[in-house]
Amino acid sequence: MKMFPSPSVILMITQQCNLRCKYCYETKKSFSKMRKDVLKEVLENTNRIIVTGGEPLTNIEMIEEIYNAIDELNITEKRRNSLREFTIITNGTLIEKNIDVIKKHNMNLGISLDGIREAHNTDRIYPNGNGTFDDVMRGIELCEENDIRYGLSPILTRNKIPYLFDSFKLLLEVQLKRLGSFSLVSNHLHNEPMIMVGEEEYSDEDVDMFIQEQKKIFDYIMSIGGEEIIKGWFLKTRLEHFAYDGKIAVDENLEIYPRAFLAARENKEKYKMPNWKNINLFTYINNV
Repeated sequence: MKMFPSPSVILMITQQCNLRCKYCYETKKSFSKMRKDVLKEVLENTNRIIVTGGEPLTNIEMIEEIYNAIDELNITEKRRNSLREFTIITNGTLIEKNIDVIKKHNMNLGISLDGIREAHNTDRIYPNGNGTFDDVMRGIELCEENDIRYGLSPILTRNKIPYLFDSFKLLLEVQLKRLGSFSLVSNHLHNEPMIMVGEEEYSDEDVDMFIQEQKKIFDYIMSIGGEEIIKGWFLKTRLEHFAYDGKIAVDENLEIYPRAFLAARENKEKYKMPNWKNINLFTYINNV
């Protein structure tokens, strides 16, 4: 057996999505979904997956198929348990619709929440232009009520900078309710930091406002005795979207890409990598 030469494989089980987020890197929306034979080949050749899309909860049947396929693999229990602990990256709006299946498999969700209503609804919208904040918060509420594991994945764009302090307070409130201590919240923030969209142009005024918002966050953290959170919020561990961090992305056709956002572009053929069975991907990536 030849394994994917990567600690984690991003499994893009569908390109379908029920939102039209303004900053989304997936420029090509389609109804394509991963086939079962593709799924089986990926699972047989890796130890850890991250499930994404599109919006993966639009293809809840495939997520169930992942669990079933893992159970049927002829592998050690240690490897099976590792595979079953995958995270599903979701926009959070379809949690209520799929709550029974989520509970059944004890799913682990990574929920996109960009902050308070005004910030979140700036970019994360339905095709009709309506904001998604209320539906996402309802999904988080259901996770709490049903003891479903989840984390938060916030995105910062320039038009959200004025709301950064208030958004931080909401994110902290949700995380404290879930995790129960400043130390655990700090660890989560350190490993899953707010991602700042780098393609945008930031003016001097944007930077000044960002610094002022961060100062308010620092003062607030100190005022509530949450010094442990400073490490998690202000000291980031990685950059996102623009660097290879040890994960490769596999789309619904078993084509591989160095990052998930490249696999969702209209010109994705430009970024497609050679067949994973015939090449050292780490060497290839380092020479691109």
